[in-house]
Amino acid sequence: MPKSNGVYAVKEAEAPEPIPVGVYPAKLTYWEERDTGKFGPFVRLEFEITKGDCAGSKRSLVASAKLTKGKNSETTSKLFKAISVLLGREPRPDEEVSLKELLGVGCQILVEDKQGDDNGWQNVSKLMPAKTKKAQN
Repeated sequence: MPKSNGVYAVKEAEAPEPIPVGVYPAKLTYWEERDTGKFGPFVRLEFEITKGDCAGSKRSLVASAKLTKGKNSETTSKLFKAISVLLGREPRPDEEVSLKELLGVGCQILVEDKQGDDNGWQNVSKLMPAKTKKAQN
């Protein structure tokens, strides 16, 4: 915010504190849609880590706003893959999926470091099903 006479105060970047790269139990806590991404419309899914030393930390997965299943894994959209994990199954053709109804759903997230034009950041690069407790003998 400008002060009087065009004087500005230096502020720290608002990026979250880095956490170790790895797989974490998490839940979907927020989503937003945007029309003006570098490659067109996109969806940002925000996950909160639920257990361990990093519990409460949040990281995001950004995906093109396309829910398409390709002929193979490389041509299937990132959003389709993420929603499949959260639903516990692949969406059927012509099925409508509500992100609002997926809030609070648990999964595992892979957090990785990424490099950008001017600095780095961390994000979710992959979703995996939540771990289930195995029956104890």
